[in-house]
Amino acid sequence: MIAVIAMMLLPVSASPGAPVSAPPGAPVSAPPGAQIIMGSQTAYFWVVPAIDSLALPDYGNNGYRQKVEKHNTMTLRIEVNVGNRQLGSKMRGRRVTLPKPLVELEGLLNERIDGPFADQVALLMSWLRTELTYRGEVRQAQDVVSVLKRGSADCVGMSNVAQLVLAAMDVKSRYVTGIAFKPDDKNRRVLEGEVLHRWIEIQYEDVGWVFSDPAGKVNFVDATYIVLGIQGLHQIPSVLEDAVGTRVELLKLSNRMGRVGTQNGLDPRLRVRPNRLFVQPK
Repeated sequence: MIAVIAMMLLPVSASPGAPVSAPPGAPVSAPPGAQIIMGSQTAYFWVVPAIDSLALPDYGNNGYRQKVEKHNTMTLRIEVNVGNRQLGSKMRGRRVTLPKPLVELEGLLNERIDGPFADQVALLMSWLRTELTYRGEVRQAQDVVSVLKRGSADCVGMSNVAQLVLAAMDVKSRYVTGIAFKPDDKNRRVLEGEVLHRWIEIQYEDVGWVFSDPAGKVNFVDATYIVLGIQGLHQIPSVLEDAVGTRVELLKLSNRMGRVGTQNGLDPRLRVRPNRLFVQPK
């Protein structure tokens, strides 16, 4: 059923789940476009705070829920649940005027004003991954002017550019500071500057706040993302000060997510939670 829905939602390069043909012995490349991802994940973590007063938030939005419990006097237990159903937003696209270095992106976004705003979000994330080189740059300035002049950014710089564009579209957003375990990471990490990650949260008028990660995820993040603080909701500097030296262990990841199709025209490094594109926005 999911595969059939995906084919209705978005242009796909092949039937969802179909193998990619290749000569015998040749490497099989991924199909063009971004992967459409649906399903659910649950992750469990142990946290050993560096100080007893460390307070990590319970938090939930459209598609993500984090629950923090005190296990004993020395440890916290975190459970994160992510559900990638169709977003289902009917919010219309927005016209935007951007600074000169972003004039190409301005044109691309304005071509989509008659469709769902979710299409513009996907296009924005794709542009960021295509036009900016993503790398860890802890000693480089990450303001928008510096990022666009240099043509590269880390997670902070990517998020800054995304938020500037969304503000120009008159859409509310806020940044999120946390940690994100990647598949090749060790399952134990100590919180310090280079371990921290930033992504963003976007407010859709009809379906609420939704996470996106300009580093490669549209309208969701994985359950391996832990929220430490959100702009405007938490005192992020004090939380980070208390969190330095805290040990975090990923105990278990139950992954029931999978690719159900491909959205053409987007950077192939993206993973996309689909919107209900067959519903006309009001």
